[in-house]
This record gives sequence, structure tokens and C-alpha cells, in this order.
Amino acid sequence: MLLKAAGAPRDGLEQRDSSLPRVEQKAVRTSSVKVVHVSCINEKVMIPVKES
Repeated sequence: MLLKAAGAPRDGLEQRDSSLPRVEQKAVRTSSVKVVHVSCINEKVMIPVKES
């Protein structure tokens, strides 16, 4: 479900968050933030590799 939520539009995420408990809301938000953060790190790592 986390993968589907990450790929779903924000409207879908908001609707699911309203039906989920607060704890699950925090978990979903944290997981989505981690995914974005990891993708940013991968981009930063790939840039120097391409330059070198």
C-alpha cells in the first residue's frame, strides 16, 4: 500500500490520510520523505560520477 500511496496523486493521499489513524499518517509521510531524500542523494552521487 505504501508503494501505491507514494505513486498516487496528492488528492488520493489526503483522502487516505483522513481515514487512517494519526500514527499511520505520520508513518506514510515519513516513508514518502525518505523516498524523496534517497532519490536526491542518488542524483547528487550520480552527477559527480558522470562529470569524472
